[in-house]
Amino acid sequence: MRSTFYGFEISKSGLSYNQKALDVTAHNVANAETKGYVRQRTVGTSVAPSINMSQLANLTGNKVGAGVNLIDIVGVRDTFLDRQFRKENSIYAEWQVKAETLSFAEDILREPSDTGINAILNQFFNNLEELSKNVGSKDIRTSFMEQAVRLTETIRFKASALEDIQKEMDFRLEKSVAQVNEYIKNIAALNEQIARFESNGLRANDLRDKRDLLLDQLSEYVGIQYREETVDGKDVLKVNMTIKDETGTEREIALIDHDKYFTFGTYHKTLPDGSKDFFHSLYIQDPSSGTVIDGVNATEIGSFSSGKLKGYMDMRDGDSEDNKGIPYYIRQLDTFVENFVEKFNEVHRSGWSYPNLSEGVLSQTGIDFFDPNGLTASTMRVNDAIVKNVYNIAGSSEEVNQLINSGNNENILSLLELRDGKNVLGSFDFEEYLRSVSVDLGTQAAYANNMEENEGTVLAGIDYKRQSVSGVDMDEEMTNMIRYEKAYQASARLMTALDEMLEILINKTGLVGR
Repeated sequence: MRSTFYGFEISKSGLSYNQKALDVTAHNVANAETKGYVRQRTVGTSVAPSINMSQLANLTGNKVGAGVNLIDIVGVRDTFLDRQFRKENSIYAEWQVKAETLSFAEDILREPSDTGINAILNQFFNNLEELSKNVGSKDIRTSFMEQAVRLTETIRFKASALEDIQKEMDFRLEKSVAQVNEYIKNIAALNEQIARFESNGLRANDLRDKRDLLLDQLSEYVGIQYREETVDGKDVLKVNMTIKDETGTEREIALIDHDKYFTFGTYHKTLPDGSKDFFHSLYIQDPSSGTVIDGVNATEIGSFSSGKLKGYMDMRDGDSEDNKGIPYYIRQLDTFVENFVEKFNEVHRSGWSYPNLSEGVLSQTGIDFFDPNGLTASTMRVNDAIVKNVYNIAGSSEEVNQLINSGNNENILSLLELRDGKNVLGSFDFEEYLRSVSVDLGTQAAYANNMEENEGTVLAGIDYKRQSVSGVDMDEEMTNMIRYEKAYQASARLMTALDEMLEILINKTGLVGR
């Protein structure tokens, strides 16, 4: 015969289970706006009926189960979507950095523009043409010299603005490294807390949510691969990343191994002349192994697989056809300046200056128009001899002696011929070359913007699917609240019914007819 109180135990399990389910629902509602929180659900299982171990057959009919048992409270999460999100998040963040940086550079070098180098260069040659019409005029010479100074100042400004972008990338890289190190340390600390909490057989859902949020944030900066393994009865999270070291060799680094981890560091590399490089170099090292000097006993990082750190480094250091960063475009300006200064000076040196008899200055030749040492965009300058005395502009192809001749404008005309000559790399005139640089930058910026937009769309789609699985839906939670409440009430009502049955059995059975 069944126990008199068997039904009470079944009702009690229903009360306990549904009360816990209501608690979980309340926890979900309270954390609906908590970033990184994953909705939780109770997992129950029916309790099997007790087995009579007697050797005699059970002739009383089928056994009834013993109610419900709470076996776990789980976070509702799709690990495949998590992995996809972190992969795309890293790629998206990289292109976001590149698109923003190239947009800044494009604003600086944009052609055609009233403030662009081409516009100033065009005015420079127009003033030179005016000088060819009146080679002896001091006013026109002064106007041309001032336009030349404006050209050099414009180019230096553009170069300086690009260098400022480089410095900003370096600053952001340094700050990002500090942020990444915090993420790494916190993930390792949470690994240990989760292991301790779950050693009692419980599941640390909220701690895992915090750790997963940190993994999301870490993936924004570096491309990561991770897996969770069971070691000595506890779950162990391992996080790896792929880098290229200073030799260009691809390596996989174990970034986090449960509570052990590596950190990133920055330092200024010592240059061959003994000075320190302005820009930071990155290394990765076990934080317990001490201070690193110039990368000794550490792995120097050449580049990452993806993420913001890769974006910052590529834009700060990229100087090749495969990696067009800010240095690449500075080098394009340097190429223009080197060719322009050398070609212009070469023709100018072959001409003769105009004498200034009032100051006892005779006609001279072999004078550089631009400073011959200023062959980069950041150092280009008009020669001081020209700035201080505009008569040193060599406009004549022969010595000017006012007693014999008043000179000519043939050297000015030779300088004007440089305007349309293929003087840059033997393929471009000066204006064409500058336009080609601007077009190249515009094309790359458009590609980066397109990649950012595409990756953003993919990332948003994955995140939407992830939130549809893991996010708290208030309508669903209200429905669950009503469902669990009704189930709780039903279990309580069942217990009341059983109590009434016992009341009849104990107090009223056998009283009929007395």
